[in-house]
Amino acid sequence: MQLTRTAATVLSATAVAAGLAAAATPAQAQTSELANSTYSEAVVVGSIDGFRGNRHQFALSTTYGNIDSGSKIRSWYCPSGASITPTWASSRCDLRSTYKLVNFVEEGYPYDIGTVSSTGRSAQQIGEVRGKSVNSTAQRDLWVELSIFAHEGDPYELRGTVGDRSLQSSPRYAWFVKG
Repeated sequence: MQLTRTAATVLSATAVAAGLAAAATPAQAQTSELANSTYSEAVVVGSIDGFRGNRHQFALSTTYGNIDSGSKIRSWYCPSGASITPTWASSRCDLRSTYKLVNFVEEGYPYDIGTVSSTGRSAQQIGEVRGKSVNSTAQRDLWVELSIFAHEGDPYELRGTVGDRSLQSSPRYAWFVKG
Protein backbone atom coordinates (compact mmCIF):
# COMPACT_ATOMS: atom_id res chain seq x y z
CA MET A 1 0.00 0.00 0.00
CA GLN A 2 2.82 2.41 0.87
CA LEU A 3 4.53 1.63 -2.46
CA THR A 4 1.33 2.45 -4.40
CA ARG A 5 0.86 5.78 -2.61
CA THR A 6 4.51 6.73 -3.32
CA ALA A 7 4.20 5.75 -6.99
CA ALA A 8 0.99 7.78 -7.30
CA THR A 9 2.67 10.77 -5.65
CA VAL A 10 5.67 10.52 -7.99
CA LEU A 11 3.37 10.19 -11.01
CA SER A 12 1.29 13.19 -9.85
CA ALA A 13 4.41 15.29 -9.30
CA THR A 14 5.72 14.30 -12.72
CA ALA A 15 2.39 15.20 -14.36
CA VAL A 16 2.31 18.57 -12.60
CA ALA A 17 5.91 19.30 -13.63
CA ALA A 18 5.15 18.33 -17.24
CA GLY A 19 2.05 20.53 -17.20
CA LEU A 20 4.04 23.49 -15.85
CA ALA A 21 6.73 22.96 -18.45
CA ALA A 22 4.14 22.83 -21.23
CA ALA A 23 2.45 25.97 -19.92
CA ALA A 24 5.78 27.82 -19.74
CA THR A 25 6.86 26.90 -23.28
CA PRO A 26 4.75 29.47 -25.23
CA ALA A 27 5.94 32.35 -23.05
CA GLN A 28 9.55 31.31 -23.49
CA ALA A 29 9.06 30.87 -27.22
CA GLN A 30 7.73 34.41 -27.66
CA THR A 31 8.93 35.72 -30.99
CA SER A 32 9.34 39.13 -32.53
CA GLU A 33 8.89 40.46 -36.03
CA LEU A 34 9.87 43.61 -37.85
CA ALA A 35 7.57 46.41 -36.77
CA ASN A 36 5.66 48.46 -39.30
CA SER A 37 6.97 51.57 -37.49
CA THR A 38 8.86 52.40 -34.31
CA TYR A 39 9.71 55.83 -32.95
CA SER A 40 11.68 57.04 -29.95
CA GLU A 41 12.78 60.50 -28.92
CA ALA A 42 14.68 61.36 -25.75
CA VAL A 43 17.59 63.22 -24.20
CA VAL A 44 20.75 61.24 -23.43
CA VAL A 45 22.78 62.65 -20.54
CA GLY A 46 26.59 62.49 -20.33
CA SER A 47 29.35 61.99 -22.84
CA ILE A 48 28.92 59.35 -25.53
CA ASP A 49 32.11 57.95 -27.03
CA GLY A 50 32.75 59.71 -30.37
CA PHE A 51 30.06 62.37 -29.93
CA ARG A 52 31.06 65.79 -28.58
CA GLY A 53 28.94 67.27 -25.81
CA ASN A 54 27.31 66.35 -22.51
CA ARG A 55 23.64 66.32 -23.60
CA HIS A 56 22.27 64.68 -26.73
CA GLN A 57 18.91 65.00 -28.47
CA PHE A 58 18.20 61.54 -29.86
CA ALA A 59 15.43 60.64 -32.34
CA LEU A 60 15.16 57.23 -34.02
CA SER A 61 12.34 56.33 -36.39
CA THR A 62 12.12 53.06 -38.34
CA THR A 63 9.86 51.54 -40.97
CA TYR A 64 10.12 47.77 -41.47
CA GLY A 65 13.63 47.74 -39.98
CA ASN A 66 14.97 50.66 -42.03
CA ILE A 67 15.97 53.86 -40.25
CA ASP A 68 13.94 56.82 -41.54
CA SER A 69 15.53 60.04 -42.82
CA GLY A 70 14.54 62.20 -39.81
CA SER A 71 16.55 60.08 -37.36
CA LYS A 72 19.43 61.97 -35.75
CA ILE A 73 21.55 62.69 -32.74
CA ARG A 74 22.33 66.33 -31.91
CA SER A 75 25.09 66.80 -29.35
CA TRP A 76 25.25 69.87 -27.09
CA TYR A 77 27.51 71.18 -24.38
CA CYS A 78 25.31 72.59 -21.61
CA PRO A 79 26.74 74.31 -18.51
CA SER A 80 25.44 73.40 -15.07
CA GLY A 81 21.80 74.45 -14.68
CA ALA A 82 21.07 74.61 -18.42
CA SER A 83 18.78 72.00 -19.89
CA ILE A 84 17.43 70.57 -23.13
CA THR A 85 14.38 68.56 -24.18
CA PRO A 86 14.21 66.24 -27.18
CA THR A 87 13.26 69.22 -29.40
CA TRP A 88 14.52 72.34 -27.58
CA ALA A 89 17.81 73.56 -26.08
CA SER A 90 18.51 76.37 -23.65
CA SER A 91 20.26 79.38 -25.20
CA ARG A 92 23.05 78.67 -22.70
CA CYS A 93 23.83 75.38 -24.48
CA ASP A 94 26.27 75.20 -27.40
CA LEU A 95 25.55 72.85 -30.36
CA ARG A 96 28.63 70.67 -30.97
CA SER A 97 27.53 68.28 -33.72
CA THR A 98 24.61 66.78 -35.62
CA TYR A 99 24.66 63.28 -37.04
CA LYS A 100 22.04 61.72 -39.30
CA LEU A 101 21.35 58.11 -38.24
CA VAL A 102 21.30 55.33 -40.83
CA ASN A 103 21.28 51.53 -40.76
CA PHE A 104 24.67 50.00 -39.97
CA VAL A 105 25.79 47.84 -42.91
CA GLU A 106 28.06 44.83 -42.52
CA GLU A 107 29.17 42.67 -45.44
CA GLY A 108 26.57 44.34 -47.64
CA TYR A 109 23.63 43.66 -45.31
CA PRO A 110 21.97 46.40 -43.24
CA TYR A 111 21.13 45.68 -39.61
CA ASP A 112 17.36 45.81 -39.09
CA ILE A 113 16.31 48.06 -36.23
CA GLY A 114 12.79 48.02 -34.82
CA THR A 115 10.96 44.83 -33.86
CA VAL A 116 7.65 44.28 -32.13
CA SER A 117 6.80 41.35 -29.86
CA SER A 118 4.33 38.70 -30.98
CA THR A 119 1.92 39.95 -28.31
CA GLY A 120 1.98 43.46 -29.79
CA ARG A 121 2.51 45.03 -26.34
CA SER A 122 6.17 45.99 -26.70
CA ALA A 123 8.77 46.89 -29.30
CA GLN A 124 12.51 47.18 -29.35
CA GLN A 125 15.08 49.26 -31.16
CA ILE A 126 18.26 47.27 -30.60
CA GLY A 127 21.43 47.20 -32.63
CA GLU A 128 24.27 49.12 -34.18
CA VAL A 129 23.41 52.34 -36.01
CA ARG A 130 25.70 54.59 -37.99
CA GLY A 131 25.82 58.35 -37.51
CA LYS A 132 26.89 60.46 -40.51
CA SER A 133 27.87 64.05 -39.76
CA VAL A 134 25.78 66.67 -41.54
CA ASN A 135 28.80 69.04 -41.59
CA SER A 136 31.67 66.75 -42.62
CA THR A 137 32.50 63.24 -43.81
CA ALA A 138 32.84 61.96 -40.22
CA GLN A 139 30.98 58.78 -39.29
CA ARG A 140 30.36 57.29 -35.86
CA ASP A 141 28.87 53.93 -34.91
CA LEU A 142 26.54 53.75 -31.95
CA TRP A 143 24.91 50.88 -30.05
CA VAL A 144 21.23 51.49 -29.30
CA GLU A 145 19.21 49.37 -26.86
CA LEU A 146 15.72 50.77 -26.37
CA SER A 147 12.46 49.13 -25.30
CA ILE A 148 9.03 50.63 -25.89
CA PHE A 149 6.09 49.39 -23.84
CA ALA A 150 2.39 49.95 -24.54
CA HIS A 151 0.15 50.48 -21.52
CA GLU A 152 -3.61 50.55 -21.81
CA GLY A 153 -4.86 54.12 -21.55
CA ASP A 154 -1.35 55.47 -20.84
CA PRO A 155 1.35 56.84 -23.11
CA TYR A 156 4.04 54.49 -24.31
CA GLU A 157 6.95 53.93 -21.95
CA LEU A 158 10.53 54.19 -23.23
CA ARG A 159 13.53 52.64 -21.45
CA GLY A 160 17.09 51.82 -22.38
CA THR A 161 20.45 53.20 -23.38
CA VAL A 162 22.11 54.97 -26.29
CA GLY A 163 25.81 54.22 -26.41
CA ASP A 164 26.50 53.40 -22.78
CA ARG A 165 24.30 56.21 -21.43
CA SER A 166 20.83 56.18 -19.93
CA LEU A 167 17.97 58.34 -21.08
CA GLN A 168 17.02 61.51 -19.19
CA SER A 169 13.96 60.71 -17.07
CA SER A 170 11.62 63.04 -18.95
CA PRO A 171 10.36 64.03 -21.35
CA ARG A 172 10.55 60.92 -23.49
CA TYR A 173 8.35 60.09 -26.46
CA ALA A 174 7.84 56.76 -28.15
CA TRP A 175 5.34 54.68 -30.09
CA PHE A 176 5.19 51.70 -32.43
CA VAL A 177 2.82 50.11 -34.93
CA LYS A 178 2.69 46.37 -35.39
CA GLY A 179 2.67 45.39 -39.08
